[in-house]
Amino acid sequence: MLEFIKQRSVKTDAIPSRVSTLSVSWLNTQFKAVAVQRGSVTASWERPGDTDDPVNFESFLREAVRETGYRGHTVTLVLAHPRLMQQLLEVPPARGAALEKLIQRQAQQQKAFPGAAASVSQTLPGGKSTQRVLLHIFPRLLIDQFIQGARGAGLHLTSVLPASAVVQRQFMQLPLPRADTALLAAETGGSTTAFAGQGDGQMLLARTLADTWNGASERLALDLNRTVLFVNQQYGVLAQTLWVFGPEAADQLALVQKATQLPAKLSPVAYDPFYWAIEALKLRRELAPNFLSPELQQAPQREIFARVVAVATSLFVAASLGTAAYAQLQARQTWRAIREAQSQISQLESRHEALKRLDAEMTQMQDTVNLVVADRPPPAAAWLMAFLGDAVPPDLVITNYEVIRAGKEWKIRLAGTLQQAIKTPSSLPMGEAVRRLKARLSGAPFYIRFADDAEGAAPASSSDPQTNWLARLATQFPNAAGRQSSAELDHFVLEGAMR
Repeated sequence: MLEFIKQRSVKTDAIPSRVSTLSVSWLNTQFKAVAVQRGSVTASWERPGDTDDPVNFESFLREAVRETGYRGHTVTLVLAHPRLMQQLLEVPPARGAALEKLIQRQAQQQKAFPGAAASVSQTLPGGKSTQRVLLHIFPRLLIDQFIQGARGAGLHLTSVLPASAVVQRQFMQLPLPRADTALLAAETGGSTTAFAGQGDGQMLLARTLADTWNGASERLALDLNRTVLFVNQQYGVLAQTLWVFGPEAADQLALVQKATQLPAKLSPVAYDPFYWAIEALKLRRELAPNFLSPELQQAPQREIFARVVAVATSLFVAASLGTAAYAQLQARQTWRAIREAQSQISQLESRHEALKRLDAEMTQMQDTVNLVVADRPPPAAAWLMAFLGDAVPPDLVITNYEVIRAGKEWKIRLAGTLQQAIKTPSSLPMGEAVRRLKARLSGAPFYIRFADDAEGAAPASSSDPQTNWLARLATQFPNAAGRQSSAELDHFVLEGAMR
């Protein structure tokens, strides 16, 4: 029966573009740092000399920042340390807070150092009635020193990862059939991190061994053989391959093959001095075993959020103060304008009262003037007399001129005769001259209406003295309308009215 096997690719993905941090790998005495900006490595640095004291973490970080030119605010740490240990536990089935409390109790019992323990766990394949957990244990005091050292360097420590997390990621890149069980041994700065798993990526065990193939290779081979036997017994599987990774692994491959029970192969992943610092950034944050609590991991985001809130609050307060100051200024200007307007209103009211008094005085004076001169009739008689000087033909002379006011009209009587001193061959007959005079007076500007009295008609009596006087004139001069001819009389009489 044929079984088709799907092998995984050994291609490595890139650092996520959202990542900008200073990644540090501290493997026993090797301190290396890589500055990453938006997923791209911008600089790397390795500190020479002895670097095994966690108290110097702050000074090491300051050097790394200075040497790499890092301008960010966060730092990550992948760690291999003599006090870092792993312990396989079988715990009762539990979930959530109950499981976390049980694991913490086991970590305090299993630790091999004084003081409190910091722990992080990973789930392993379990039995029917129990569940297996791989517990990573590290001194809490050293974790606190790392956190304080980062703060002293002006950075936020966001993760402290065991080197086995990076080895697990490399194991996922090995060309293994899904059903095979294998062991990957990686040299980590003077120690060896061993990882046992299956071809589908399921982790079975992770251990930190004190020896390397560059030192005590026999003791390392003994520890590797014990690890293989333990995995086979615990899970009922049969490990088939040993993969090795690290500096000089190719040179020591034959020696490792000779000392171990499994066929040894060189890992296809290329070794790089900064491999651990770079690969740690490619781990999925939610799956990586991080010694820092979620609260500490999110401290930079919370601080940034707090700064944003503080800045926004400051801006809001400043804007509020500015608005209040502007409103206060506008209110003062408004009150000043109101006071000025009220003052102007008072002045205008005073001026209005003065003008009213002056108007009353002027009205009284106008009434007085009207009593004296307003009811006097216009000087129509004088105007007419002046006009006669131009309107009377040269053949006539006015001998009698009377103008009397009668209600809204002026009663006019003109009497005259021929000009005896002027006799020319072109002289007009008297009747024609009189008709011309009447025509001039009937037009502009006086529009006099002349009365043509009936011969022998007696005027009706009237209560108006002026009307009776005119009637008597008409009786005395029956031909006053100018009907007489110049051959019969040498004088004329015109009577009329104008408004």
